[in-house]
Formats: sequence, structure tokens, C-alpha cells
Amino acid sequence: MGASGPRMRRMAYEVLVGGSGPAGERAHRAMWDVTTALDGGVGVLVAVASGAGEPSPPPDGLRQGDGVAMVGELLVAAAAVGPAPEGRADLAHQALVQAVEECMPWQLPWALERVLGDPRLSRVLGEVAAGVLGWPEVAWWSAPIIGRAQVEVEPVLAGAGPWLRTADEGRDALARWSTATPADPVGAPRDPEPRRQSGSWWSAPIVFPRLPSTVGLDPVRGPAGLWYVEDSLGPERSEVHEARVLPGARVLELGSAADWASLVAAHPRVVTATRQDDWFASTGRRGPWVISDWQAVADHWDGVHLQVRGYLDAAGRGAER
Repeated sequence: MGASGPRMRRMAYEVLVGGSGPAGERAHRAMWDVTTALDGGVGVLVAVASGAGEPSPPPDGLRQGDGVAMVGELLVAAAAVGPAPEGRADLAHQALVQAVEECMPWQLPWALERVLGDPRLSRVLGEVAAGVLGWPEVAWWSAPIIGRAQVEVEPVLAGAGPWLRTADEGRDALARWSTATPADPVGAPRDPEPRRQSGSWWSAPIVFPRLPSTVGLDPVRGPAGLWYVEDSLGPERSEVHEARVLPGARVLELGSAADWASLVAAHPRVVTATRQDDWFASTGRRGPWVISDWQAVADHWDGVHLQVRGYLDAAGRGAER
């Protein structure tokens, strides 16, 4: 598996700049120059997030093409150094935190994300991602759910309503989800131009109504849901409840974008009308959008397990078979 998905690319980038010593720092500073030139001010956020210190101002006359090519060369040099084996666990943790935290599929990608999507960087990021996925420290990213500890993590936010702490029950929740997520009528014309307005961007029943969901355990840090959160609101406290997956449960394992696309193809629900505005903004992809009909999925499976590896490959892009 390469670094085809934006979250996988971001994870690989964070490993490179965070674990390759001075070579990684040079690549990071060059990236800061490019992102600042592309999208003023975003580079500052990138520098703070990656922890590489205060970078120098962008050079005069920087051209985007030249800058991206330079970043690519510096990333190749950083990959030749690579992280020390004794620091891999912490490095993978920090890289995953950044990759998940900055997944925002309802808006235009930040400059850093756009540069990481440049084909000139794809080879080195793909090689790094493949290497990281082979580390024993991240074996849990690809582990099946049966036989492994699971917990429910419920954030407790000041003034939050009970929906944040109470999951809806099974079939009733799926019925409400089906009503709240109407499929496009057969033959309905598609709006040729997505609008710049936000609507629904999630592709699973995780909000209004919300099915019960669990997370696995990071072998070092415990419940993954305490650490790896998209666009985190930063709750000061979360409740953690032990959960069990019965040995005979029918659980579908999703370890890649292709797995996700196959599930959608088996149980499709066309939702272009409610999703294209957000997803066009975040991916640039025009055309129909299809998600899983989760009510139909439940007729065949008791649960669906999106592995960390599958999340990194699939999240934030249009997966196609």
C-alpha cells in the first residue's frame, strides 16, 4: 500500500520530518516556505504543529513549482536517514495524532495537504508509508477486532447535551439514520456546480442518530479514542466504558480504501445531493457520491471494523473500485 490517501500521506510526512534529524528539519522548513507562498499564514500553523521551531521567512521570488520540487528532494534525503528504531513508537504516535487531527473533509485542504498531494512527492511518501506499516510498533493498526480489547469513549463537554454520551440502539437508530439520510431519487438531475456551503459530510451513522461504536487500545497509551480525534474540540474529560465483541460476531474488516469501496458497491446509497458540496470542496472530485446503506449492511454484518490502516488509506478521499 502506498500513500494514496491524504491521511496516509500526512502520516508519512510527519514521520519523515519528525524522525530524520536535521534532514527532516530542512525538509520541513522548505515545506513551510512553499505553503506560505501558496496560502499566506498557513505555514505558521504547519510549523507549530510539526514542532520544528520558528522557520525563516520565505525567499523572494519563490515559484511554487521550484519549491515543491525542492521539498521532494529534501524528503528523499530525509528518507535516506530515516528514524532510529528506538524512537518509532513515539514517532508513529505523534504522526497519527497529526494525521487524524487535521482531517477536515468539509473544507478546502490546507496548503500543506495540497502540496503533499503533488505527484512529485507520491513516490517517497508511499515508500515511507509502506515502511511504517511494517513496523512492529504499529501492528495494531492492522489488527482484526475479534479477540482484542475494545472500549467506548464518550467525550464530556461543558454544556453538551446527552447525545454526546448516549449512543442510540441498533435497528431503531439505523431506521432513523435511513430517514435522515435520503437517497437521491432515481433519475434526479445532479447540480452541475457544487456550491460553497456546508451540509452533511460524514459517511457512517456517527451523528444524529449515532450507533454504538468502539475503539481499540494503543498498546502504550490505552484507548485510541482519547488520542486520535478528527478536528478535536479538546474535551477535558471523557468517559471510558469496557466493551466486548462476542467471538461469534459477524464483523467485516476494512483495511483499505478498496475494502471501503467494495462495501459501498455491495450496499450503495447515492447521496450526491447532500454530500457533493462538502466533498467537492475537500477533494476536488466532480461526479456522483455514494455511501453505504448502513441499514442494508446490518442485514449481513453485526459490525464493521475500520482498521487504523484502512482509515489512513480511505479517509478524506473518494474511494473507487
